[in-house]
Amino acid sequence: MLAMFTENGPYNWNYTPNGRVSRGTMDYNPYSWNNEANVMYVDQPLGTGFSQPKNIFQYRWSLQTIAEDFRAFLIGFI
Repeated sequence: MLAMFTENGPYNWNYTPNGRVSRGTMDYNPYSWNNEANVMYVDQPLGTGFSQPKNIFQYRWSLQTIAEDFRAFLIGFI
C-alpha cells in the first residue's frame, strides 16, 4: 500500500513541515507509473498477501510449482 500511494500511484500524500502526513490531503503525482504504462501487481505464491487458498493442498512449497502457476497465469492473461 505504501508503494501504491507514494511511488506508483496517481496521487501523493501531502506532508506537514515536521514530516507527518497531513490528514486527508493528497496531490496529483505527475511522475506516477500509470501515466506511461499499465502496472499489475500479482500476489504470489498462493497464500501470501490477499490470496487465500481453499485448502492446505493449494499452497506452493517449491520454486518450480510457483513458476508453473505464474506461467499459467501469464498465458491466461495474455
